[in-house]
Amino acid sequence: MPIRRYLEHGVVFSPEAVSAMGKAFEAAIWTLGPECDEMKREAVAKFIIRLAREDDTLGVAALHRRSIAAFADPVLTKSLDMA
Repeated sequence: MPIRRYLEHGVVFSPEAVSAMGKAFEAAIWTLGPECDEMKREAVAKFIIRLAREDDTLGVAALHRRSIAAFADPVLTKSLDMA
């Protein structure tokens, strides 16, 4: 599911930024697993978009890591930190 559908009209990102946000979003949804319903997907997308807007130097890994830290349960987050 592309992150573009969650971008507000008039908000402009470079193609590279949209690509990084999209990859981070897809990875976050995969990591969060089956409990990630549409409401949670939208919240994750908006969170990633906000992070990218605040710091345009963040790459896929940082966007993914921060979104998982914000939305995953603590057990999953701890296991990702150990990997």
